[in-house]
Amino acid sequence: MIQDFEILNAKILVEVKMRIHNMLEQTVLERTAELCESEARYRSQADGSRQQRLSRCTM
Repeated sequence: MIQDFEILNAKILVEVKMRIHNMLEQTVLERTAELCESEARYRSQADGSRQQRLSRCTM
């Protein structure tokens, strides 16, 4: 009886750990995608700003 309870607790603990792991992995994937989008926006703005400076210098 106690062994059954311990086995059940161990299975529940493994399941909880897996759910937490999966949630964290999803969060990392989402944050990574957000960071890539933010970096692309920054690079686009920085490149545009650099192009504007260069075009003013050549006029």
